[in-house]
Amino acid sequence: MKKMTTEEQGLFEKLYRADEGREEILHSLGKMGSMITLTFLLPFALEKGEEVRKAALAAVHQITSRLRKQDLISLDQYIRRLTPYSNRNQLAAWHEVLPEDIRNFSINDEADLSFIGICSFHRNGYVREAAIEVLLKQVTGAELPFLLIRLNDWQPKIRYLAFKACKVRFRPNYVKHFLESIFLLKHLSAYYNREKFSDFLEEIDAMFRHPDNGDVLRSGFHSKDPVVRRFCFDLALNLHDIDPDEVIADALIQKDAMIRLQTVRYLCKQDDNERLRKWLDRIRHDVFPSIRQLALQAYVDRLPEEATDALLAALLDGHKSIREMARFYLRDKKIDLVAFYRGKLIDAEEQVIPIAIVGVGETGVKADDQWILPFLHHENERIQRAAVKALAMLNPEDHIEVFIRALQTNKRSASREASDKEGAPL
Repeated sequence: MKKMTTEEQGLFEKLYRADEGREEILHSLGKMGSMITLTFLLPFALEKGEEVRKAALAAVHQITSRLRKQDLISLDQYIRRLTPYSNRNQLAAWHEVLPEDIRNFSINDEADLSFIGICSFHRNGYVREAAIEVLLKQVTGAELPFLLIRLNDWQPKIRYLAFKACKVRFRPNYVKHFLESIFLLKHLSAYYNREKFSDFLEEIDAMFRHPDNGDVLRSGFHSKDPVVRRFCFDLALNLHDIDPDEVIADALIQKDAMIRLQTVRYLCKQDDNERLRKWLDRIRHDVFPSIRQLALQAYVDRLPEEATDALLAALLDGHKSIREMARFYLRDKKIDLVAFYRGKLIDAEEQVIPIAIVGVGETGVKADDQWILPFLHHENERIQRAAVKALAMLNPEDHIEVFIRALQTNKRSASREASDKEGAPL
């Protein structure tokens, strides 16, 4: 867990000394604070003074709201390991909190609920038990992550209470909250071993798959949590009640490359060549190389009659592994690859020229360096960089002065190409 910043430490020093203005300091800590900051705010959330207490609760909630579900697991482990001797002066009120204090705590808003949720991480098992009893009565969805984490508590009674609380939430209008906590459910399946939760998880999976929850699943496509988005797209692609083309169209415009990748993998495994053909041209222009590579492989394996054109286009891909893949599958076509790349140096658009230059370097012979030399002085820096790279592959011995000049240039990219080439002696 990261340490507090110097600014945060300074604010806490002011907080401990101040008699007035503590609310403003707590507000500032809530805006910038991390998990470690949250820990030191907990005693202030137990103060008797209402204004300070509310400001501290708001700060705790502000920080908690920024945490990912996996961060809550780390926070639970950290707080449970705090002994009564850990930062005794600053955390005394937290160490000494009683179960009755928790049971008597009135929950009026989300900030109060977040604090009780953090109390379910307390080292004292009776305090954790009291916190779960309070959370059991809340049904806003904000309590669910804390209940799921306590399913692996080392106290059997607390595990049972948390399990009971989760089970009563198996209702149609609560599915969206289980969905937002999918990381914790996956974690429960993979790592929790004090109890077996296979039946519990199967019931939740059945809820996600139920036709009535299709809209909930679609809403997950736009969740802020990437784990939720990936899960929803993956599940939706395999449900009969949702049109795959609807899901594919939404998935392929996602910024998250992993969603696009898992969608393309799904497409490539299907037997429907017409659906694959419908999306393949779009997929092969994806910015993520692994997706373009899958598209190219799909042409070769599934649509061989269209593969040659796709492979020729891939010879000018910006990624080396895809160019190599295209050349591998074109090896039986008797194509003069270096001639292909040399031709692109003459009549191609400027954005293609750097790739064609590198292509000459990858497929040419020593004498082809004459095709590259004119581009060393091109006004386009990317083309200059490609020329240095190609010369390093073709004929490094005869162009030592080129690499020296490139190393001395103020243009870092060209200098890097010169220094990175193993074949270029310096």
